[in-house]
Amino acid sequence: MLENDFGGGHPLLIVPTNNLAMSLAGLGRLEEAGAAFERAFSLCSKTLGNDHPTCGGILRNYSPVLNRLGRKREAKKMAENARRIQQASERRNGLGAVVSVEGLRSDGK
Repeated sequence: MLENDFGGGHPLLIVPTNNLAMSLAGLGRLEEAGAAFERAFSLCSKTLGNDHPTCGGILRNYSPVLNRLGRKREAKKMAENARRIQQASERRNGLGAVVSVEGLRSDGK
């Protein structure tokens, strides 16, 4: 329905396609799940960019499926890329940053 309403390349299809892939993987339909993950990642990278956190989440979800399919080297590389995207996003958003409040104290200590 979403494809009919918005077109096949719309970013609103990313999350439902990823969710479909997760469901297929849970049912053990790994080849179909792989195709859905690839479609979700393609939509994500084309509309949001390869380094968008959503794309990293798709890669993180897809990696165990590849592992179960025996594509271990590809799965490892994908998991590393997902981790890199997540860490870069956290740095951009200031997560994990340490801030000194020494200069803000009113008592001079």
